[in-house]
Amino acid sequence: MDNPIIFAEDLPDSTIHDRVGREELVRLARGIYSTEVTADPINVVRRSWREIVGRRFPGAVVTDRSAVWAQPHDGYLFITSTRNGTLDLPGFTVVSRKGPGPLDRDIAMGAGVHLASRPRALLDNTRPTRKRGKRPPATLSRAELADWIDHLCAIDGADRVGEYRDSAEGLADALDASDRRVEVLNELVGAALGTRDSTSASAAMKARSAGVPFDQSRMTRFELLANHLRDVVTTHPALGVDAPRRATLPFWEAYFSNFIEGTEFTPDEAERIVFGGEVPANRPEDAHDVLRTYQLVSDEAELRRRTASADEFIDLLRSWHRLILGGRPNQRPGEFKLHPNQAGNSVFVAPDLVEGTLRHGYEILESLTTPTQRGVFAAFLVAEIHPFDDGNGRLARAVMNAEFVAGDEQRAVIPTISRNYYLRSLRRLSRQDRPDLLVTYLDRVRRWTAQMDWSTLPRARQLLDQTNAFADANDAEDRGLHLLDPSTDDPALATRQQT
Repeated sequence: MDNPIIFAEDLPDSTIHDRVGREELVRLARGIYSTEVTADPINVVRRSWREIVGRRFPGAVVTDRSAVWAQPHDGYLFITSTRNGTLDLPGFTVVSRKGPGPLDRDIAMGAGVHLASRPRALLDNTRPTRKRGKRPPATLSRAELADWIDHLCAIDGADRVGEYRDSAEGLADALDASDRRVEVLNELVGAALGTRDSTSASAAMKARSAGVPFDQSRMTRFELLANHLRDVVTTHPALGVDAPRRATLPFWEAYFSNFIEGTEFTPDEAERIVFGGEVPANRPEDAHDVLRTYQLVSDEAELRRRTASADEFIDLLRSWHRLILGGRPNQRPGEFKLHPNQAGNSVFVAPDLVEGTLRHGYEILESLTTPTQRGVFAAFLVAEIHPFDDGNGRLARAVMNAEFVAGDEQRAVIPTISRNYYLRSLRRLSRQDRPDLLVTYLDRVRRWTAQMDWSTLPRARQLLDQTNAFADANDAEDRGLHLLDPSTDDPALATRQQT
């Protein structure tokens, strides 16, 4: 796509005036026009901000707090250039201070604009600045800078951050940085590396200095989910009089939970494994997955076990994982992962951040009060961190239903037909910060679970067949099948529900 930006100095004033009159140009800012007259000016500027900044601010270097995002953020772009000044554009304001142009290791972004190198950006952000009106301070606060250093340790590694600090010292003269500013950076990086005590107000830095760093971006997402859940007042009571109708529910919970993860048996095979002790010679590990999951989710006393601290919560997760994956010693049951893991494009919490993220996540869990709030949050906490090599999905659903059981509420059985919708709702929260989809789905599937008659294996299987619960999720989407309401024996009369 051609650059749509026209600068007044590139054409005679009469030509600019004539083209604006003929609606061939639209004004974006003083002396800056666009040929995309029908497009949203904010979108035009978002695509072309480098061309605008490079022309109006020669020698522009994106630095100070803007170096964290490498682009306009929260309505501002802070740069250094050959002059002081501001430029109001649709969507954001450019704030320039007179300072050095590009230095070694600064990164060319195009159109004459550079991004400050990590060492330069770190040292630049030790400059004290003040908020001016609605404009944020040009540089990060000490706590924000500590957070950023912690984040860099997580993504680049602590050794590389130490190299950034050493390189920054060599830039002190070029950036006119005082000895005090260099020392501020040394203190913060030293705390991150564990060579100095942390005095920062940053919780992330304190945790890293104490040897239990956590994933900041995940904590932001956990807070988002928790805030959404605090407005959820829905309850799903599991009435005592319903107990006979729930007799085989743990079996089907374990069956479907394993099926979601690709451990596929027919219901007859699973029954023989769980109730007959028959372990197929060709699939002993898969069989033990089903059996051990059942042993956990059928033990109400264990599911009702409460934890009083993060230490106890972590011990519980290890214990339950050790039970679920006990038939797979090569998967290191009960031991946190040593290597990163991912599903598709979703990369889970880094191994060195698992324990710290669980600890801080537990603090949020304890702030939630209802079984629904706690169960949904606990499920996402485990799924999003993915603390173990394998078995994380089964553990997440067990932890979720344990919160429901402990609160005397209805469990959630996630049938095969719903697999894609369930996983999609997790991804939407993980990738797009959409908590509503997961909350809505789990509410719906718990209502379905509550309506099912789980009194005997044959009766439950009959209803599961009638409601399309066993249908392959991809095949169901191709054929337009849905999870049906089990309140009637006649599937032709059943009310469709979204899967």
